[in-house]
Amino acid sequence: MLGLALLAPVASAAICTVAGPYGNVQYQCDGGSGGAAKSSDPWWASPTTQAIVAFVGLAGSAIAGGYALYRVRARRKALTDAILSIERAYSETKGSPETGIPRLVALRQDFRALHQKGKLDDGHFLELDKRATEHIVRLRVLDLDRRFLGLPPGLMAEVRRLVGDGHVSQEDVDLVERHAAAFRVPEPRRGELVGLVRSWCTDDGAAEASAEPLPAHKLLVR
Repeated sequence: MLGLALLAPVASAAICTVAGPYGNVQYQCDGGSGGAAKSSDPWWASPTTQAIVAFVGLAGSAIAGGYALYRVRARRKALTDAILSIERAYSETKGSPETGIPRLVALRQDFRALHQKGKLDDGHFLELDKRATEHIVRLRVLDLDRRFLGLPPGLMAEVRRLVGDGHVSQEDVDLVERHAAAFRVPEPRRGELVGLVRSWCTDDGAAEASAEPLPAHKLLVR
């Protein structure tokens, strides 16, 4: 009787079966009366959960692709608008280069600021900077030819060469001053020419736009 009493809980306990890599494994269930195997799959492995995850992944990929396409189109439109602003500034001021040069210089500075902030990639920045610089040089040459038509052709050719790369240094200003003195350009024309080129100087600390003649003692050949 005692043996039967000890075996009674074991006999009444439910036996569960789980399929393993080396065959079925049986173990005593915590409760219940049936011998049916219980599912051991986690909740995230269910077909419904997997379908939701797949849908969310596809939706995320579509959103990311759409955003990338939007950014590409937005950058292309910004580049087109910037090029149009350069061309408009040049075409509208060919008759008055003294107003067009500062306008294009300001645009070029804006492009450089956007590039430094990461809002303009390298390729687009180089294209815009080159185009703006080319138009700035054209307007400078137009301004020189308009203001100093009667100066010696050799002097004017040298001045065009010095300002033709878009960057005018203090050394370039000094060379213009020396060449003007060598060609014996009289005052105040010499001062007007040197002052105009100095107004285009891009060196830090250089004098800003001012085409007024300089005093004679500052125009001596150094």
